[in-house]
Amino acid sequence: MKKRIYKLIFFIITLFACVTLSAQNNLSVESFTEDETDQDARISSKRKDQNDKVCAIVKIETPLLLQDFTFDAGMTAVGHSEQKTGEIWLWLSPGALRLTINHKYLGTIRNYAFGEALKEATVYIMKLKSGSVKTVVEPNVALQYIEIHCAIEGATVKIDNAEPEPFTDGEFQKLLSYGKHKYTVEAPMYHPESGIAEINAQKSAPVSVALKPKFGKLVINTQPEQGADVFIDDEKRGKSPLTIEKLGSGQHKIHAVKLQFLPAEKKITVADGASELLTLNLSPNFAVITLTTPDGGDIYINDKKEGSTRWSGRLTQGQYKVEVVKPSHRNSVKAIEVTAGIDKTISLEAPVPIYGSLNVTSGNINAAIFIDGKKEQETTPVLINKVIIGKHEIELQADGYMPYRETVDIPEGKIFELKATLQEKDKDHVANKPLKYDRTRGPSNAFLSMLVPGLGVHKVTGKEKNGVGRTLTVYGIIGASIGCKLWSNSEYKKYHDATEQSAMDKHYNMANGLNKTFYIGMAIGATVWLYDIIWVAAKGAKNKKENKAWQQRHLGFYYNPKLNVSGLSYTINF
Repeated sequence: MKKRIYKLIFFIITLFACVTLSAQNNLSVESFTEDETDQDARISSKRKDQNDKVCAIVKIETPLLLQDFTFDAGMTAVGHSEQKTGEIWLWLSPGALRLTINHKYLGTIRNYAFGEALKEATVYIMKLKSGSVKTVVEPNVALQYIEIHCAIEGATVKIDNAEPEPFTDGEFQKLLSYGKHKYTVEAPMYHPESGIAEINAQKSAPVSVALKPKFGKLVINTQPEQGADVFIDDEKRGKSPLTIEKLGSGQHKIHAVKLQFLPAEKKITVADGASELLTLNLSPNFAVITLTTPDGGDIYINDKKEGSTRWSGRLTQGQYKVEVVKPSHRNSVKAIEVTAGIDKTISLEAPVPIYGSLNVTSGNINAAIFIDGKKEQETTPVLINKVIIGKHEIELQADGYMPYRETVDIPEGKIFELKATLQEKDKDHVANKPLKYDRTRGPSNAFLSMLVPGLGVHKVTGKEKNGVGRTLTVYGIIGASIGCKLWSNSEYKKYHDATEQSAMDKHYNMANGLNKTFYIGMAIGATVWLYDIIWVAAKGAKNKKENKAWQQRHLGFYYNPKLNVSGLSYTINF
């Protein structure tokens, strides 16, 4: 009996050794080549390593699954791996030289040499050969794959109540032992679904799971106005009109709040997969109040200016202080009470003027009096009562005399004394006439601004302005733009000389931005220059028009009423 047991143990050990040896000898690299036409590493599947360099992609052509492999690239770690149809993709750092491939059941390819260092943003094709391993291993392993499909984002699956595992692009695959296994598919806001899968040597058809939603759609509106803050279960979710595409099934408290309205609240039950429409009615907590004042003035509500002469708007229920403010007047103040829903038009009392007096004399001359352009009934001398305090423009006019003008400031409750001296008119009087005509200030100075920006300004303003500011502005903008252009050309050269994609992108973007700045700067500089030319031409034309009347010889009397001085003026035509 013992001999039979020893023979059986020896047979099992020998069989295991054969299986292990067969597995180790049936995994090899058939070929490894660079695919120059594949742009996945550069464009659609671009990834960068920890050194910010674009990874190379090694596409391993094999029917075997990624979850049974481990990969080791030595110092340059494997950045990322993905299962594709009929392929496994590895993202490796540029410069990698070797790769160790280990399969859970089929053995190891240790330190496979690429032949040369991997290039940045380049795709390589590796073909794996597994020989006849399958026929040797399968009968003794007693394992088979389960495949589950679920298109819901964030779904997970538990096998035999183990830890949940995620789906990859809606697919889940796992190698399980023969027998019955329980699976449970779960996803946030969906009802879980469970089932039993029987695993045997014959691969079963994929299991498709369509979870039933545990949510509904809710559309929320408010009346009579939208724009209310909407709270769902005391959490702010947005403003009305509001659409919640996925709201958990069950009862929810909906709360809407809007300024000048009373809050509205309602409870609603959302069913699985249903679409609900909810309208909340907001009750106004305001009235439309219209305030008017007959003689004008600024209207203040609770010390805040709201308008002038007339104001209309919403006020919430309560009491308010309304004030009418007008310069040189005593403020009019009134308290009003607002009741929600009751609109009112309220006429406010006009502010009361504050007066002083003005005593006007002009020697022995009876002159008409104008206050702020309005003629008074009396002539000088006269004491005018009830003149509103503050500054006023006073003008006296009499036949044969020059107008007299003065600005006065009337104090409250006092008499302001104005003693005017009127000057007789002269037949040859010429008011404010210049001593000579300067033809060098004409519109032809625009040609100077064409040569140098700002140069014409110096001439047409009679040297009052030197135009240096415009000169520096135009030349500064144009100089900076030319500097950007030279810098852009330098960056373009670096772009053409670069060999790495990251450096190429950096220099190209910099060159492109600087080139745009050059064109924008030149356009701004040209606009400022053109404005200077047009301004000088317009100013010169105005100078010429103003001096046209003085191009003839003239000897006359010169009087400046503001300075109250007289003199002789002599105009020479050159």
